[in-house]
Amino acid sequence: MAMLFNPGSIVDKKYQVVKQIGRGSVGTVYEVKRLSDKVNLAMKIVDVFGDDKLKRRIEREIRIMKKVTHPNVIRILDYAEADDAIYIIMPLAVGNLAAEAGSMAMDHPQAFEAFEKVCLGAHAMHEAGIFHRDIKPANCLRLKNGTIAISDMGIARFDERDTETLTTTNASLGTAAYMAPEQCEPGGAKLADGRADVFQLGKTLYQLLTGDFPMYMDLNKVPVGVRHIISKATQRAKENRYQTVAELMDAVRLYLTSIDSKKNIKASFENVRLAVTELAAQGRYKPELLAELFVYASALFDEGWSAGLNAFDTIEPRILGLGAQQVPEQLAETLKRYIKVIEDHVGSYPFEYAEGVARRMNQVFNNSEYPELRALSLEATLIGAVSLNRFAAMDTFAANLKKVKDDEALAVAEMLKRQMGFYIVVAPQIDDGELSMMVDEVRKEAIKKASKKVK
Repeated sequence: MAMLFNPGSIVDKKYQVVKQIGRGSVGTVYEVKRLSDKVNLAMKIVDVFGDDKLKRRIEREIRIMKKVTHPNVIRILDYAEADDAIYIIMPLAVGNLAAEAGSMAMDHPQAFEAFEKVCLGAHAMHEAGIFHRDIKPANCLRLKNGTIAISDMGIARFDERDTETLTTTNASLGTAAYMAPEQCEPGGAKLADGRADVFQLGKTLYQLLTGDFPMYMDLNKVPVGVRHIISKATQRAKENRYQTVAELMDAVRLYLTSIDSKKNIKASFENVRLAVTELAAQGRYKPELLAELFVYASALFDEGWSAGLNAFDTIEPRILGLGAQQVPEQLAETLKRYIKVIEDHVGSYPFEYAEGVARRMNQVFNNSEYPELRALSLEATLIGAVSLNRFAAMDTFAANLKKVKDDEALAVAEMLKRQMGFYIVVAPQIDDGELSMMVDEVRKEAIKKASKKVK
């Protein structure tokens, strides 16, 4: 039973109780005035009479709090045992992030600023070899000076060097809505490490951005670029999460940099690419996200041909296939930029690069019903194959050219005429009657030009 004090009570001849401000299962928190200088502070007091296990737990919490000195981790100012109780003196908080989440959901810059402070505190704990295991907005206090500090180390533990575990093998610790899956398993108290804190930070970020309790998260409620971050942080398997708080912070900072796309288009592209790839791995897609991906990819070509090409080449073939199905017009605009670059520069690339172009464009061709897009995919394949003299890529081009239907033959025929210098190399490989009539007329023209060139 937690000890109770009335306003005006004196504790250990040093602190006068002002009022009770909180009460938990094992302790009560008071606002107190330090008699020596009249400064108001917080006192957590726990009755440990006859309960050696609880006493060891509180003493351990004190050791943990003393081990970390960081502005974003609550400081222990004083502690002692008095009248069969242990008290801990800490700076006085004026609130916590759970109470502020609703307003932060309307002010995302404020939410991200607060979240960074929480991450810095968690990172400092990990650097000291301590895992908190119960990070949540309610345990992130707002101090009188505005500082945000992680509090409540009651179930924290040291790393593998800590031989004193005050929980049983089957203990599951933490708050249900924030708990990492491994914390819910038998022996979860021992299984939880820094990646459990990463999981809880992901849940915390969701709550700060939405104002919603994160038992069940709807990632549609958070900004597009943040969905991948929260999803990865809260993966069920801990090896699939960010492995450190530092990695999580880097991802958030990349997103924040990418918000102003004019300042960092590459970061914007990369952020959306990760989100699209994450969805695709789950068998899902969002057309608006795919469209955004290709808008950024196109913009990167304005940054320089190598920047655009390097970024475009990071888009997985299956994503290009999804783009061909869902947002063909946006992908077509990107391919126009891509084709211009490979036409001018692909000759300096390794020979095998042509097969990569053919493989990626094959996904576009086979997943699109959009004549212009199919023609563009053929054009890119043709340029790469001939420029680098790769017969496998030429075979891919020829095989797809034979699939061109009458209703898209005009777009393809116009492309072949435009790229006649490349096409004359491949045209002789295709026999009569294998192509749509309009496309076959261009083939015949190409063969004539090729024969004249030989003479």
